Amino acid sequence: MKTFKQYLEEKLATIPTVGALGALGATVAGMYSTSQPNQEKEPEVTQKPFSTPTAQFATLQPSPDEGKKPAVLSDNKEDAAQKNLKVQQLMMNHIKSTEGFRNKAYKDTGGVWTIGYGSTYHYDKDGNITSKVKQGDKIDEPTALRYISHHINTQVDPRLEEHLPSIFDMKQNSDVPPELIARFKTFAYNVGTDALTNSKRTSVAQPLIAAHKEKDPDKRKELLLTGLKGTYDFHKDNGVPILGLLNRRHEKVISVLSALKDSGYLSDEEHEMHSNHAREIHRNYMNKYGWE
Repeated sequence: MKTFKQYLEEKLATIPTVGALGALGATVAGMYSTSQPNQEKEPEVTQKPFSTPTAQFATLQPSPDEGKKPAVLSDNKEDAAQKNLKVQQLMMNHIKSTEGFRNKAYKDTGGVWTIGYGSTYHYDKDGNITSKVKQGDKIDEPTALRYISHHINTQVDPRLEEHLPSIFDMKQNSDVPPELIARFKTFAYNVGTDALTNSKRTSVAQPLIAAHKEKDPDKRKELLLTGLKGTYDFHKDNGVPILGLLNRRHEKVISVLSALKDSGYLSDEEHEMHSNHAREIHRNYMNKYGWE
C-alpha cells in the first residue's frame, strides 16, 4: 500500500510547469483565432519607441489634396516678415497719396460720412469697430493712420487671404512682389475686396483668380499685370466717370510698373511694353469721355 507521501509526490509530478502552461495557452489561442476569423485580436503592447519613417515617404503617392497648395508658396518666414513690412509701408504711402487726410467728417461722393484717410468707421485701440463716422466727428492724423491699419487687418486681409492665398497670404513668402501686393490691397481698401475676389468683376478679379491657380511663373506674371491694369475700369462713382480718379489710378499703375522694373521683376523690355499698354488704356478712357 502506498503511503500518503508517495501518493502526493505522484500527483505533483503530473501538474504541468509554468512554461508548459504558456505553450499550451499559445496553442489554444492559435486554434481559437483560426476557428474565429472575425474576432479582433487585442493589440500587442510594446516598449519600442515610435520612429517616423523618412525615406519611405518618397515612394508614397501624393494625396488628392496635395495639389491644392500653390507651388509658389514657401515657408521662409523671415523673408515673408520683411516682405510684409514693406507691403505695409507701400500701402500707407499709396493711401496717403490717393485719399488725402481730412480731420473733420465729410460726405464722400456716395453720401457716406467719412473721415481721416477714407475711414467710415471709428475703431478702438484693439481694432474693434466702435461706431460709424457721423457729422461733426473730428480726428487727428495718427489716429487716422491707425484706422487704416485696423480696417486692413480686420476687413481686407482676412478675405483676400481666404480667397487668394497664393497671392495675399503674408504668413508665407510668395512670388508676388511687395509692390504688386501693396497696390492690390490699397485698391481693395479703396473699392472693397469684392473687386478682387468676385469672379463676376472681370477686370481685376478674373485675372487674379486665374493667377492664384496658375503655377507657370510667366503666365502667372502676365495675369497679375493684367489685374493691375484692370483697375482702370474702376474710375466711376455712382456711375459717373471721374477724371481725377482715373488719373490717380493711371499714376499708380505707372509707378508700380516702374517699381517692378527697379526690383528686377520686370525686364526693361517688359516694363516698356506694359507701360505703353497702360498709357494706351488711359488714353482710350480719356477719349471715350471727351477729356482730351
